[in-house]
Amino acid sequence: MNYITSKTTRSAFALSAGTLMIFLTTSSSFAQPAGRMQMDPGERVEQMLVAIDEHVDITDEQADQLRPILLEEGERRREVSEQLGRSNREAVRAAMDAIRAETNQRVREILTEEQMTKYVEWQQSRSRGPRQGRRPGGRGGQ
Repeated sequence: MNYITSKTTRSAFALSAGTLMIFLTTSSSFAQPAGRMQMDPGERVEQMLVAIDEHVDITDEQADQLRPILLEEGERRREVSEQLGRSNREAVRAAMDAIRAETNQRVREILTEEQMTKYVEWQQSRSRGPRQGRRPGGRGGQ
């Protein structure tokens, strides 16, 4: 009888340990933010500048002028996300829209009129469809 009890106990322990390992592995993967969020803010801005250059054709001087503006925008967006979280989506959306409008005004001072038109079109195209790294069924972008 000891053999059966100890075998049953070992099986239950192994099952519990396996379940715990699956839970820990799964929950930690859900806890990590999407790849875009794991990126360093400087790297994110550099990628954005490359994308802007592809769509708008900016000069090196313009990129140098845009870099601090985009870094500041990212920092302000992060602060809003931390302060408001997901508790009030409308407040978050309004704050993000205000940040974007202010950033666009600053960008307008750097880009030519033709570049600004392309920049706004590029922004709108980014916000229409689902973005990589988003949950299925989530908002199309911002």
